[in-house]
Amino acid sequence: MSGLAIIQATKPDRFPKPVAPTLVPDSLLKTFVVFRNIHFDVGKYLLTPTAKRQLDEISHTLLENGAKSIQVSGHTDIQSFKGVSPEESNKLNLILSQNRAASVADALAKRGIPINRMTTKGYGYNKPAQGYTKAAWDTACGN
Repeated sequence: MSGLAIIQATKPDRFPKPVAPTLVPDSLLKTFVVFRNIHFDVGKYLLTPTAKRQLDEISHTLLENGAKSIQVSGHTDIQSFKGVSPEESNKLNLILSQNRAASVADALAKRGIPINRMTTKGYGYNKPAQGYTKAAWDTACGN
C-alpha cells in the first residue's frame, strides 16, 4: 500500500476571491495551493526523510502565505492486505490513509502551522489518489 498525502490550503479572507470558473466545485474555489508529493512506504504511515524535507518546504510556503485552512488528505493505492478478507483489507486501508493524514498534520504542527487550522481525512481504498487506480496498478504490473 504505497500512497500519499495531499495538502490543500485556502487563502485568508483578506485576499480577493477568485472568479468562479465553470466545472470547478465551490469547495475548491478558494484553494491557492495543493501539494501532492508526500509519499509513504508501502503499508506505512511514518514520514520518510524525503517527506520530512518536503514538509519543511511546504510549511514554509503555508506560513509565508498565511494559509487560513488546510485540508490534509491521506490515500492508499488499490493493493489489498494479504491474508485478510476484502472487507478487512478495505478497513485497514482506510485506517492507513487516516494515519497518513494525521502524520502529515502532526508534522506540519511541529513546524509552526496552527493545528486548529488543519483538518484531516483518510480515503483508503475507495478513493485512491490520482495515479493509484486499478488501471494504473494493472499497467504497472504488466496486466
